[in-house]
Amino acid sequence: MRPDTKKGKVPGREGAPPKKGASKIGLPPEEGGKLKRLLAPLLRDIGARWVLLVDIDGRPIAQHGEPGRFDLLSLAPVIASSFAAMRHIARHFGGEFSVMLNHGRRDNVQLSIVGDKMILAIVFGNQAPLGTARLCAQHVTRKLEALLPKAAPAKGGLKPEFVDAVKARLDELLG
Repeated sequence: MRPDTKKGKVPGREGAPPKKGASKIGLPPEEGGKLKRLLAPLLRDIGARWVLLVDIDGRPIAQHGEPGRFDLLSLAPVIASSFAAMRHIARHFGGEFSVMLNHGRRDNVQLSIVGDKMILAIVFGNQAPLGTARLCAQHVTRKLEALLPKAAPAKGGLKPEFVDAVKARLDELLG
């Protein structure tokens, strides 16, 4: 790692996710400003310390808040895998979970699925009421979902039919 690059931060790209392993969501560049404007109220309204939007494969899409506090490149895949594990557990109970909340001594972490392509991660302190945090996250999630239809699949990505077929086959094999 270069001396001027700390914890996944790239000089000149503060607040933007690294380009390496770019997300396959395919949001047009002009949507980046919209994403930041959608995430910003979470910092103000519930006192969130950090908000991260990742695709379901664990690639960062957007972030807002205290980026120096977290290692974005290692945390994004952990968020995606945690949510995937929770969804797998939900299937065993015959349901589908859309929100996951981890309550800690100092901070809470809420993960919310956005459509079927993204995960919104919010880190906020214990002083924020959980109900308020959830309502604010739902509001932002709905607005983010409205951006998804405008997103074109990234070039060179797998066709949705292929991905669906592979997922179905894995479900058959692994239960």
